[in-house]
Amino acid sequence: MNKFATVSILILLMVSCGREKTKIGASAEHIITVNEKDVNTKRKASDVFSGITLVPLETSNNSLMGGINKIVPVGDTLFLQDNKGKSILLFDRSGIFLKKIHRLGRGPGEYITLDDFTVTRSGKIIILDGEHHKLIFLDRDGTYLSQQVLPVHADALECINDSLVVFNGTGGGDRVILWDIQKEKAVASRIEFDRKYSRRILKPLIKYRENIYFQRAMSSVIHNVTAETFAEKWFIDFGERNIDLDKMIHLPQFAGIYVNPPNAADMDQFIETDEYISLNFQCDDLDYYYPFCFFYSKSTGRQMFLNENHYQDDMIFHAYFPNAVTATDSGEFVAWTTPLFWRQKQASYNPTNMKGEELDRWSDIQRQMEKIDDFDNPILIFFTLKDF
Repeated sequence: MNKFATVSILILLMVSCGREKTKIGASAEHIITVNEKDVNTKRKASDVFSGITLVPLETSNNSLMGGINKIVPVGDTLFLQDNKGKSILLFDRSGIFLKKIHRLGRGPGEYITLDDFTVTRSGKIIILDGEHHKLIFLDRDGTYLSQQVLPVHADALECINDSLVVFNGTGGGDRVILWDIQKEKAVASRIEFDRKYSRRILKPLIKYRENIYFQRAMSSVIHNVTAETFAEKWFIDFGERNIDLDKMIHLPQFAGIYVNPPNAADMDQFIETDEYISLNFQCDDLDYYYPFCFFYSKSTGRQMFLNENHYQDDMIFHAYFPNAVTATDSGEFVAWTTPLFWRQKQASYNPTNMKGEELDRWSDIQRQMEKIDDFDNPILIFFTLKDF
């Protein structure tokens, strides 16, 4: 082999290695490779969940909610965001109503849009009115403390500590921006705007205990956000179904919005606990109609997939399991549903086919439902997973 050929091969190898290293997700600290052969396995609730607790939220004129957009557990208190009512409502763990924060208006300490909120370690409530570039600070009782003006529009917020918050910028500017509360200014930005990621997801910022993660649409990379770093922590590898930005479909009639090709797995609602990871994904090739709820054991690497076509309930009788929206410090996942939707799903079950523990659970659910009106407040569902 001549010297020119040897040099050419070395260059090709270097280029190939460089391309491999720049592959999305390749530098993540942890990679979860999704095992498709488990996707079509139908599972009973009792095969997956070790415990399920239903908590109907107290319904009164002051506590009535239109829906739940975010849940922040703080000890035994649950802070619930209701975007329809533009309010934050506090309930205890048993569902008893404690307080409602509703400060609609244009004055000091008031908001027009309730884009997001968070609770700091010291118990201070921070509300984001992103459309009007405003942060509002309240004490735990909802008393107004102060407000700050943001330089950009934002749609999501989390607190890193008592003096530093991170928010998700929207529009054409940077996305992940660190804001110093004491200095009242941005001190860092972590990711640039890219129109191919322009679609909004439900929760781009996720917090569990002291960990804060960022996920943007059209990506299955989860970034860990700290005061000092912005690093790829998790990559959910769907193999040939990973989103390829070069193959995304451009919709110029919708201001340059991009959408996935039909075979791609589109992921959102990532939640981590000490033992498990929960997330949702939609993939038309695997199930055209229903998204999947995916659970992953961090200790064993095993995986569970649930969706309406691959789930048989024998514990709460809900036909398919509602998606988790947060996790408590003790590791419980928390989901919610409405009484009307819950009752409609129960109608698909026939108690004459049940016996033993399953019939006892069914009877207990029916007793609880007798006390709940179809249009009462939502029902919280706390659940833990079996070891798998």
